[in-house]
Amino acid sequence: MSFYEPTACVRRIVDVTLKKSEKGLYPADVPKISVSEVASKVAFLYEKIRTVVDLKEEHLLRTDAIRRALRRRLVGGANGKTVALPLIQELIRGGYLKNDTIPEDLTIDVGRVLDKYIRLINSVASNEEAKEKKKLVKWFIDIAACELEETLTPAPVQEALVECMYRSISDNFISKDKSLKKEEKNILVYIAIRRTLLKADKPMIEYSLLKLYFPHWTSLDFANPRKIRNELLSVKEQVDRLVGHPLNRYFMVRVRKYTPLFIILQDVIEANPDKAEAMLSEPEELDNAVEQACLKQYKEQDAKLKRAIIRSILYIFLTKMLLALILEVPYDIYFLGELQWLPLIVNVLFHPIFLAVLVLTVKKPDEKNTEKIIHGLKEVVYGYEEEGGAYEIKKAVTKRGIAGLVFNILYATLFVISFGIVVFALSRIGFNAVSIFLFLLFLCLVSFFGFKIRHSAKELLVLDNKENIFTLGLDLLALPIIRAGRWMSLNFSRVNVFVFILDVIIEAPFKGLVEIFEEWLGFIKEKKEEIFREQ
Repeated sequence: MSFYEPTACVRRIVDVTLKKSEKGLYPADVPKISVSEVASKVAFLYEKIRTVVDLKEEHLLRTDAIRRALRRRLVGGANGKTVALPLIQELIRGGYLKNDTIPEDLTIDVGRVLDKYIRLINSVASNEEAKEKKKLVKWFIDIAACELEETLTPAPVQEALVECMYRSISDNFISKDKSLKKEEKNILVYIAIRRTLLKADKPMIEYSLLKLYFPHWTSLDFANPRKIRNELLSVKEQVDRLVGHPLNRYFMVRVRKYTPLFIILQDVIEANPDKAEAMLSEPEELDNAVEQACLKQYKEQDAKLKRAIIRSILYIFLTKMLLALILEVPYDIYFLGELQWLPLIVNVLFHPIFLAVLVLTVKKPDEKNTEKIIHGLKEVVYGYEEEGGAYEIKKAVTKRGIAGLVFNILYATLFVISFGIVVFALSRIGFNAVSIFLFLLFLCLVSFFGFKIRHSAKELLVLDNKENIFTLGLDLLALPIIRAGRWMSLNFSRVNVFVFILDVIIEAPFKGLVEIFEEWLGFIKEKKEEIFREQ
């Protein structure tokens, strides 16, 4: 075997990519689903507005759109055959699928998936108590959205990358803790890979684990519903335990350092799949290809960063202006007798500017970073052993007793100091209780958004950040604010007034009107064609 021959899993990525580039996701010579361009523009505008008020990462938008559609469409008497085509048309109109690309016969596969989940909801969830039934129905819809996305837009290259990354790094994690079995350790590595490489959310992770533990999940046999129910609930319990495992954070932090290598590897192969295997066998050619791929990815990362800033600023501006009109302005006029202009202006302008500064000052990858990626990618492609690449897994330890009490007191003190400094500064420049509350609320949310965006902007960084006393002190003061922002983001998302108005009051009738409008356009078109046929 040649010393520079790529590993088997890397060759598989090349094969899958080549097959995809030659054949595409769908056959070319079959009838495709088409929707009206006019109706699509109206629906697409609605979806764009919705993304402003419901901040979700770009790669999760399509799954979320499917989930919303299922909640509306899977109601009394619905079946896969009647829901499949309207569901696909809705996704095309919303810009989540391309027009005239989805084969008409794919509705059969989509209908089959829908029928499976409708039967699961009717046969499994219906036997549970009301509270448990509600949870199970929500879970089934979440999983159904993931399976439908996989059916509509299969991602064989991404799956090959996950498999290769797993094969390349799983043995780097060594556990001397007998309570952590090898199989469980490997599953935790697998979860971390999907979270870092594919940015999979909780339902996506649950769906991938469900397929691992339930091999016949995609073709369930409902001959024995009781057996399916018992088996499914048992697997769900196991999946829940793994998704919430205390070591997940440990694995994610360590797996993340390998993620840039596989992002660049995918780009290198997709740039020229025909010649990829030959190029990977030549180290010098690989170096050049990796350098070009890095430059391309750095530019794309910048563009993604700017889009994230714009979306976040629009969200902050919209919610901030509304809260100012509802709370701050009436409070000033009614209780203080006049508008407090300085707090109002600061509250409107500070947070978007602060977010922009937070994100735009993030460290960007440089030549040294590219060199490190080149070195690391050669280890992956040729199967070299990485020096110092092994990690001994440390058991998650919760501080208890006196040590735990002391740490909790110190952490609470940090909260008081961080928020105390801000409150003191604001009160000195004339902020009242309401304006201070709004400032702190958005400071926490913006800090958390900024932290998330900065974190994703470092996706391609493989060099370790160097800390000093100043950055450590800043991190300590910022941590309570970011943690509070995270808590608010998780809890406020459940009671997002804008999303509630759109989903419950506007979306169903709006989407219904769009469908009627499209049918009307089709009717008019048919009448026009009749005129020409009669001539």
